[in-house]
Amino acid sequence: MNRDQWQHVIDQDHQLPHGISLQEATRELLGFLSSTDPFLRDTVGYFTLSAWIERELYSPAELSNMLTWAGENLRLGLGTSGHDSVFLRSFSALILSEVVALDARKPFLNEAERNAAFEKTLHYLSEECDLRGYLPEKGWAHAVAHGADALMAFADHPLTLPEQLEQILETVLDLAAMDQVYLYNEEKRLARAAFSAITRMDDFVVEHRMGAQLSLVPEQWFMSPEWAASRLNLRGFFSALLLIGTENHQEQVQAWAREGLLLLA
Repeated sequence: MNRDQWQHVIDQDHQLPHGISLQEATRELLGFLSSTDPFLRDTVGYFTLSAWIERELYSPAELSNMLTWAGENLRLGLGTSGHDSVFLRSFSALILSEVVALDARKPFLNEAERNAAFEKTLHYLSEECDLRGYLPEKGWAHAVAHGADALMAFADHPLTLPEQLEQILETVLDLAAMDQVYLYNEEKRLARAAFSAITRMDDFVVEHRMGAQLSLVPEQWFMSPEWAASRLNLRGFFSALLLIGTENHQEQVQAWAREGLLLLA
């Protein structure tokens, strides 16, 4: 299908176009996720796939295959920065999050599939070093934000285990303390994932993990641009967490966020 035909699909509220099968259209859409064209990648590829997943157009087997495909993509080009491979990794993380979110509402994945996707997501976020946000002409890379969305999907899943929730919080805090300043609201997406996790966790575990992360901030943070960037990112994270806690009337979350901000003052 050409651009005009896909634009028509969008204009028709992402209805499956006539004359093409769901499977054929899906193959084309998945291929768009690696494109450097933001219209094909974001507007056509991701948003159409997201709509079709949410509307349950796919069978459990098709969704399982899509999850495996997305998880494998998280390894492609991992460890590089400034390369166009970031788009496939980043948007595969979004597709993974959509499948996991649907499974949370209407389970179809088995435990092994869900756990494999979880481990691949953690590994991806521990190794992703391309932190670019918006790129002129190519659009959003936003790997950290999209990875945070995947973590939030797992944090919201009723079958996610307590030890997995702790891993989610650890990963979020590590990302929130990155030594490159976030410019595109990454800290807000990380805070959303953290909120989903900590509202299901033991208070002692949350306090211990947050305290451990804050203890890593050097007292003389101003001696290094990297230390200063890490501290600034953490302040943005705790500010966002405070707002989310306030909006959701979660007093304990607000208290943790205020404590973090106080220690970073």
